[in-house]
Amino acid sequence: MKLLTFITLFVFSLTIQAQTTHTLTAYDHYFDPDTLYVEPGDSVELISIGYHSATQIDSLDWENNNANHNGGFYVGFGAPTNEMTFAVNNLGTHYLICVPHAGMGMKGIIIAANNVGINEVLTSENYHVTALENNRLNVRYSQCDEFMILDMTGKLLLSAPLPTHQEQKNMAIHSLATGVYIGHFRLNGQAVQSVKFIVH
Repeated sequence: MKLLTFITLFVFSLTIQAQTTHTLTAYDHYFDPDTLYVEPGDSVELISIGYHSATQIDSLDWENNNANHNGGFYVGFGAPTNEMTFAVNNLGTHYLICVPHAGMGMKGIIIAANNVGINEVLTSENYHVTALENNRLNVRYSQCDEFMILDMTGKLLLSAPLPTHQEQKNMAIHSLATGVYIGHFRLNGQAVQSVKFIVH
């Protein structure tokens, strides 16, 4: 009986330790980090420096800076409770916005995936974006089927399929102005890696 109790307590303690609480800080008009990687069951605590919320919205509202709460998490300023922590239980990309500053583009992304530690194995060396001459990009990747380009406010500018049997692709970027962008690598609709790159 003592052995069974020990095993039960040991497994229970491992389950508790496996869940992590992440910090999402809301400053002037931005979240830090603006992209947060978690595992299902993890919690996120909002640290608000000012009047801010972390409100879950749909992807279309996120792209258009609309503060239409979709029934998911809602903590901080204007929320129905005083809680500042919420759980992320479902796999996938969760879009969030600060309701008071939605029109200013104050938003972020929480990506919930199993084995989030994949970023430790598949480092940015496996995911690289290089600006080439003649308005082209060279994209190097591993285990991806889609590449998205977002501006620094999170607006989707370009989405292109990536051949899974290759490890690099050149693509035209005639519509991109000089600036800093986010390259978002995906596999089966799930985020794998994000990198920042500069177009000169």
